[in-house]
Amino acid sequence: MILLIGFLLMADTTYATGNFGGRLSIKLPSLGAMNLGYTNPSLAKGLAGFISNPAALSYIEDKNFSSTVGFGSEVNLKLNHTFDMKELGKVSIPLDFAFGQPVSMNTIAFGANLGGWIIGLGFMEEFGVRLNTTGEVKLCHTLNDTIHYTITNADIPEIPEEDTIPIALSFRSPVELSLIGNGNLDYSENKIFLGIARQSSGWFKMGAGIRYKPIKGKVLLGSVANVNAPCTLECQTTQVGWTIKGMGTTHINEDVFSTLWEGNVTGNEFGFVGGIILDLGILKLSGTLEGTSATTLKTEGGSKLTCINDIPSIDSIYFDSVTVDTVNNEISGAIGVKLSEFPDTTETNNWENESYELEGKIGITLGSAIKLGPFTAGLAVGVSTLEEIWLSGGFESRLLFPLRANFELRNKFYHIKGEKKIPMPYMVMGIGSSLQIKNLNLDFGLRTNSFHTLASVAETVKEEELPGLFELFSPMIGINLKFE
Repeated sequence: MILLIGFLLMADTTYATGNFGGRLSIKLPSLGAMNLGYTNPSLAKGLAGFISNPAALSYIEDKNFSSTVGFGSEVNLKLNHTFDMKELGKVSIPLDFAFGQPVSMNTIAFGANLGGWIIGLGFMEEFGVRLNTTGEVKLCHTLNDTIHYTITNADIPEIPEEDTIPIALSFRSPVELSLIGNGNLDYSENKIFLGIARQSSGWFKMGAGIRYKPIKGKVLLGSVANVNAPCTLECQTTQVGWTIKGMGTTHINEDVFSTLWEGNVTGNEFGFVGGIILDLGILKLSGTLEGTSATTLKTEGGSKLTCINDIPSIDSIYFDSVTVDTVNNEISGAIGVKLSEFPDTTETNNWENESYELEGKIGITLGSAIKLGPFTAGLAVGVSTLEEIWLSGGFESRLLFPLRANFELRNKFYHIKGEKKIPMPYMVMGIGSSLQIKNLNLDFGLRTNSFHTLASVAETVKEEELPGLFELFSPMIGINLKFE
C-alpha cells in the first residue's frame, strides 16, 4: 500500500480533495431540571431521587408513578480546515459534524406503600454515547509513462517471421486514489433499582436498596482504498522502416486496501445503596453510601485486513482489428495491455470471551439544603473511590410559580482493557418549572451539557449569530401521579 501511494506521488500533477462528517449523541439526563431531588440527596422526595437515596421513599403515603422523557436537539458544525502538504500543496477538508442530545426515556418508576413499608422500583438511563463518523480523501494524479515492447509474428501473424519491431507504448492516466473510512460506536449504562424504606413523618428518614447496572458497547470500524485509473494508450515504433498507428484504452478499478474491525463489550454491575435524610425544617442534611461488586467486562470481536503488496506487472500487450500493410510497412489498429492480478494478502483475527476485571467501588454522597419561605437552595458532593467525583447545586423559587435551576459537574474515569483510565469531565445544566393538577404533577425543563454547549458556541462564532433556544437546550417533560 505504501509502495502504491509512493508511486502515485511521483506523478506529474497532484491534487487532493476530501471531506469528513459525523454525528455525536450523548445521553446525560440532567434530571435536576425536573426536580432538584434527582441530583441532591437532601431534596430527594418520593420517586424523585430515590434511586440515589432510597430514604426518599419514606415520603410516599399511597402509590406513586413517575416518568421523565428528554427530547432531542442538535447543533450542526460546519468548518473548512486547510492542510499545507509539501507534495500536494494546500488541501482544504470540509468538516460537517453534528452534536446532539437524543430522545430518551430518562426515568420510569413506581412506588407503593404496603402497610407502612414503601417499595420502589425504578429504571434510569445513566449514560450513553453514540458516534457515527465517515470520511473520504481523494488523491488525484496524472501519470505519464512509456513502456518498451517488441512486436513479433507471435503478436501479429501478418508480420513477417524474420521481422522484430521495437515499439514505445506511451500512456496517460488520470489516477484517483480514494481513501474512505467510517466508524460507529454505541455504548450505554443504565440502572435498575429496587428500594425499601419505612414511612416516616419525623425528622429522620432511612432507606436501602439494591441496584443492577447492565453495560453494553459495540464498535465497528472500516476503511477501504480504491484506485480508479482510466488509461489512454498510444503506440509508436522506434525502428526505421515500420510505421505504427495504434491507439487504445485500458481501465484499472481495484480495492487495494481494506480493513474491518468490530467488537462488543458487555458487563453487569451489582450494588447496594443505603441513605438517610435529616429533615430539620429549614435545614436538610443527607448522606448515602453505595457499594458495588467487582465487574467482569467480556469482549468479543474480530478484524480482517486485506492489502495489495505491489503494483501489478504487464502480462502482455495485445492488438485488435489490426491492419498490416506489408508493402508500405504500416500497422494500424487498436492496442491494449493485459495486467497481472494485484498481489495481495489477507489477515484475520478473532477473539471471544476475553475478560477484564474492574474492582468494586464504594461511593459516598453528602448533601445539604436550606429552605427559607418560598426559596430552596442545595449543594451536594460525592466521590466513588476516586473513580468518579461530582458536585451539584440547585436553586428553586416558588414565589409566583415554581422555577428552578440546576448544575452538575462530574469527572468519571472509564477503563480500557481493565487497565488504562480515561477521564471524562463534563457539566450538565438545566432550568425547569412545574404544574400541579390535583394528584398529577407535570414537570417541564430545558437541559444542555458541556459538549452540546461548546458546539453551539463554536457555531455561533462561525456564523456570528446567537443560536436558537432549542438549538442550545433540549426540552424535557415529566409526570408524577399519586393514586390509591
